[in-house]
Amino acid sequence: MEKRASRQFNWKEMPMLRLLLPFLAGIPMGVLFPEVPSSIPFWGMGVGAIGSLMLTRRKIPYSLRHVYALCCLLFWLCAGMNLSRQHLAFEWADYFIHQNHPGEEWIGKVIETSDGSFQKAIVEIQEAWCPGEEGRRVKGRALIYPEDPLETGQVILFQAEFQPIPAKRNPMDFDHRRYRFFQNIHHQANIRNGQYQVIRKEPLHKLAAWRNKQIALWKKLLKDQAVYSVATAMVLGYKEDLPEEVRATYAQTGASHVLAVSGLHVGLIYLLLTGLFRKGNRKIVHIANTMVCLTGIWGFALLTGAAPSVIRAATMFSFILVGKQMRRHISIFNSIAASAFFLLIVNPFWLFHIGFQLSYLAVLGIVIFQPLWYHLWIPPNAILEKIWTLITVSLAAQLSTLPLTLYYFHQFPAYFWLSGLIVVPAAPFIIGLGILMVLFQYIWPAATWIPAFLLNKLIGAVNWILVEIQHLPKSVWQDIYLPGASLLLLFMGILLLAWIWELHRWRNLPALLLILNAAVIVRFHAEATRYLREKMVVYYASRETLVDYINRGTMITLKSDSLSVGKEEQIAGAFRKQHRVKTHETWYIRETGAHVKLGDFEGHILYPGRPEPVSPTGTGADFTLLCNNPEVSIEEIEVRGILIADASNWRGNIHRWKEISRQKGWTFVDIREKGAIILSARRSFPSKLRFPEKNSGTD
Repeated sequence: MEKRASRQFNWKEMPMLRLLLPFLAGIPMGVLFPEVPSSIPFWGMGVGAIGSLMLTRRKIPYSLRHVYALCCLLFWLCAGMNLSRQHLAFEWADYFIHQNHPGEEWIGKVIETSDGSFQKAIVEIQEAWCPGEEGRRVKGRALIYPEDPLETGQVILFQAEFQPIPAKRNPMDFDHRRYRFFQNIHHQANIRNGQYQVIRKEPLHKLAAWRNKQIALWKKLLKDQAVYSVATAMVLGYKEDLPEEVRATYAQTGASHVLAVSGLHVGLIYLLLTGLFRKGNRKIVHIANTMVCLTGIWGFALLTGAAPSVIRAATMFSFILVGKQMRRHISIFNSIAASAFFLLIVNPFWLFHIGFQLSYLAVLGIVIFQPLWYHLWIPPNAILEKIWTLITVSLAAQLSTLPLTLYYFHQFPAYFWLSGLIVVPAAPFIIGLGILMVLFQYIWPAATWIPAFLLNKLIGAVNWILVEIQHLPKSVWQDIYLPGASLLLLFMGILLLAWIWELHRWRNLPALLLILNAAVIVRFHAEATRYLREKMVVYYASRETLVDYINRGTMITLKSDSLSVGKEEQIAGAFRKQHRVKTHETWYIRETGAHVKLGDFEGHILYPGRPEPVSPTGTGADFTLLCNNPEVSIEEIEVRGILIADASNWRGNIHRWKEISRQKGWTFVDIREKGAIILSARRSFPSKLRFPEKNSGTD
């Protein structure tokens, strides 16, 4: 082990980092507290600015230094709140939903399309038309579901009844509303063929048209689907043709980051180009190196389609390059903070994108931990030194992003270090061969097959090795559910580890172990609570009935006959995994009696053709479940507990039952409207009644 001098972190040399921290705190506050009047952040900015200016006009007395810091903190905190408010579409005076009148027609441009179980498109709305009136300029984006597929670049005139994007309907569902919220898309509509017409089609941007041409050519040159899809994903940023098995292989081996063109790829271009100039006058070398690197980084960003993740990475490395050129000993943390500050001013909602969070955490981890890992062992030769450098880069990035990957993806690839030894060294060669394929088309078309052949062999070998790693025992640890408190404790532990390791404060190791133990205890407490708590879940299953009773790994499912196994797994699979279900029994609704008892739960199920329960139902009933439009007169039933109408009932019946329940003072739950309901055992019933989190995009 080589003895390494400690690096010095001077807080005064990182002004952008000092400004960024309150700015970062203000952005989510602007989203989390929409009820706060928008004038308050403006007044806060004013007070902070005036206080700071008054104190900087003359030398600040030592006793007032904290007042000056608080004024700066207030200004940038309120600036973050104000910026996120201003970016929110609801705050725009000309947002299209504010101009929504009966009979309104819209003109919008299709900017993105996608296939799947439903055709969908994102439309940039430009004008609103009302019969007998002139068109009004509006703005905003909406999600539409047309009957027939639309094409990017089409300008359409359409009618639509816009509705807010619904919240997730079942626990552990993907929160589509939150995802679209941070894309500033808040409304959706279904449109039929007679409700829209294509006015014109605007030609694709020259860069997009050229990229589409490259994709078609690569598909001909690279015959193997797996090879072609990986090549276009890594070099051109096109992932639409990636087979599911390829995605799974890369995800389960910890190599999926190479498929998304982002910081890794831009960083490789950066490292490659910074080594071009090694001799000559120092100032000339620095200027030439900076210009070549900036040109190469932004040229690669354009080659990959200028996706937001690539633009963010290119911006970050550009700030690092310019910072090095401006001052030799400038703190890299200041450059990273400056790039984040700039990007968040452009779009404050990028803060909530997983790609943004992981990219910056990975770069910070490499800057902080890679030198620490590297100096644990000094390789005896250059080849081992390169391999060890790759390992330490992978370890540093994985360590800094580990808490977030566990929190979001609930799995950990055990052999990430092994796959990193394969994909990271191969990535620059794959990118280089891809660029050669593009260049050969213009300078030597007849020889384009040469880099295509080499690329085919290289990616084929990488894919084969990753498949072998995927099949190793315990290659991926799955179903890891991390509570928010554990996430914060793990990040605190990582920061404390960096401080201890860098400054050799080994006597503080007990504090680190205490924090890590606390994170583990919090997670196991959450797991145990979830496992031991007896609960019943009535899911949202369109036109079907699905109910789970779960207690200590044992589950009983009540379902309608027509509900397929695939749809059942899609609705309830993730929630069941989270609760570690080991034994499972299925009851069909039509075979159960009117009275059911599930552990500590007791209630009635009203179903067509089944006699009504004897009135009154008795004080022991916790719930009455209405399924599949039962022909009953609920006015004549004395309901005890909760009256639940699941999603197998017609809306008209649900509306009638809701009105009767309101008149009689019953607790009525409409699963169609509220989504799934989770009931706790009778000992805490009915206070323990909750619905899945209805995120409005304000995590």
